[in-house]
Amino acid sequence: MKLTQEQEDKAIQFLKKKKALRPCSACGQGDWQIIDEKIQQPVYQEQAAIPCVMLVCTNCGLIRNFSSVVIGIDEAQPVTRMKESKTEFVYQRIDEKLLQEWEEIERKAMPGPWRGSGSCVTDRVGVFILGCNSCSKPFLDNDAQFVAMARTAFPILLKAYRYLLNVTQMQESQHNGSVI
Repeated sequence: MKLTQEQEDKAIQFLKKKKALRPCSACGQGDWQIIDEKIQQPVYQEQAAIPCVMLVCTNCGLIRNFSSVVIGIDEAQPVTRMKESKTEFVYQRIDEKLLQEWEEIERKAMPGPWRGSGSCVTDRVGVFILGCNSCSKPFLDNDAQFVAMARTAFPILLKAYRYLLNVTQMQESQHNGSVI
């Protein structure tokens, strides 16, 4: 899909702001040309693709791809995986509002770790949390184990993401105003 002039300008502005237009790692030159076509960068292990903006070094031809979702010229797109016929999101932007919403849900939930056993999920001392033994669609053991694992892993992942977000913001503020 062809990039509009507005999308090209937004991509260049974003890459400059993020200090991503550094000299070429192959030849050391600093002249980059944006290709006016968005590409779909294959993700081999996932059998999927990520929409990207491509830059080419005008001296040696080295190619750099940048996610057009992260740049902000594309929304997260559902991608059909080749091996499975499921539609999944390759990338979802986690903004501050979503992160705060998840943290609030996590704070209100019964403390972990949880355990999955049979068709129910219990807390660490065996108190029933959720599950179903009487409906026509029972809560499967694998599902119970997943929910229990998610309750334990989710707070860890939230804290790790928050930490990485803070480190990234600190690095950006330290580099603010420097010229490439």
